[in-house]
Amino acid sequence: MTTPTAARQYPDTYADARRLLAEPLTERQDRHVLLDATNTREPDGCTAHLEVRSTKAARVTIEVRSGLPRLRVVGDGVVNVVANSSWGNSVTVADDATVIAQLGDGVKFTGYVEDHGFLVLAGDLGARTNVFADETGHWADVR
Repeated sequence: MTTPTAARQYPDTYADARRLLAEPLTERQDRHVLLDATNTREPDGCTAHLEVRSTKAARVTIEVRSGLPRLRVVGDGVVNVVANSSWGNSVTVADDATVIAQLGDGVKFTGYVEDHGFLVLAGDLGARTNVFADETGHWADVR
């Protein structure tokens, strides 16, 4: 049986993006969210800090096209982050969550791993990366 692909969702505003990413998913519910400079800025113009909830029962894909959202992934599931913003890409992984970061050519990526989180760097070797992990965080570069 083939798992259906999640429809891409483009939140109109920062508030919509924040609500969509924090909303818990139920079993077999997948989500693909597109983020850019338009929907990742807080009303005061500052760069957004967005919390992403992950569960083992559902798949989440976040595609960052532009802007510099600061994603914090929590929960116990796997989140795919397609990091294509030339402005930079920042992800914190915590609470047993796993992030697979698919890096585009020449992008900047900063990862923070804490509280038993796990980060996997995949994609183009031309990406510029920095990863910081506490004593409980783990990461791997499989490019």
